[in-house]
Amino acid sequence: MMGLVTAGMMGGLHLIWSLSVAVGWGQSILNFFFWMYFIKPIDLVEPFQWARALTLVAISSIIWFALGSIAARLWNRIRAQMLGINVRPVHRVTRVL
Repeated sequence: MMGLVTAGMMGGLHLIWSLSVAVGWGQSILNFFFWMYFIKPIDLVEPFQWARALTLVAISSIIWFALGSIAARLWNRIRAQMLGINVRPVHRVTRVL
């Protein structure tokens, strides 16, 4: 479940960024964030491309799904050990986690 939450949040964030680039707001948003952090903007936002946007959203969702799932599994394992609950791995691959 945690993997889905992190994938949805980060995938959604990258979807919003892609849509802002598509409507032409990307450079202004980037300049604003740089200004807030006292950084002189030197980066340029390239023109929108559907394939690149879909790749960005898909890859970020996959990575954050994996990270969220691993973090949740580790948390559950550590918490079970703290409470003295014996947890048996469901699959041989998860034995290392």
